[in-house]
Amino acid sequence: MRLNGTRVLLTGASTGIGRQLGRALAQRGAVLAVAARRRALLDELAAEIAAVGGREPVRLSVDLASRGSAAELAAAARTELGRVEVLINNAGS
Repeated sequence: MRLNGTRVLLTGASTGIGRQLGRALAQRGAVLAVAARRRALLDELAAEIAAVGGREPVRLSVDLASRGSAAELAAAARTELGRVEVLINNAGS
């Protein structure tokens, strides 16, 4: 499945399933915004994606357990991507 240019917001992207999803979506041509609490891990993911020829994702550091953070994340993703076509809520605790 090709996702060329599809704008995707992926939460919980720093480790595990979220990280693997980020790699897979980038390989398929998605324009990504990846979100998680730990910015350093998002930076690592972005470097991995860029190293294999993918478009470097927008990185958004956020703790979705904090009140109001989901609305802030949505606004930041819209600003960075123009619009969000696919949302994958993978954030855990």
